[in-house]
Amino acid sequence: MEDPTAADTEIKDAKKESDASSGIKVEAEATVKISKLKALLGLAHKHIGEHKKMLQERQTEVYSLRRKSIVQTEELDTMKRAMDRYNEQSFVIMQQRLEQQIH
Repeated sequence: MEDPTAADTEIKDAKKESDASSGIKVEAEATVKISKLKALLGLAHKHIGEHKKMLQERQTEVYSLRRKSIVQTEELDTMKRAMDRYNEQSFVIMQQRLEQQIH
């Protein structure tokens, strides 16, 4: 029959080896997870950069459209003033003709 202390020692040694092996396995899994997280972080940064660029393009487009709208509004105001002057002149001319016909 074997010595109980020798058997206990063998069990403890086997347990230590198993724990060490398990620790290496956990460390390897953690390394893989860290690598995956780094890859995801890289993708996130890439997408953020792309969205930032698209946002800047849209802001430039909106600014351009606003400028265009302001210019068109100014042009419409100018045309409206010109039409008002024309209408006033036409009214004065028609009024003068009516007065000439009456007299």
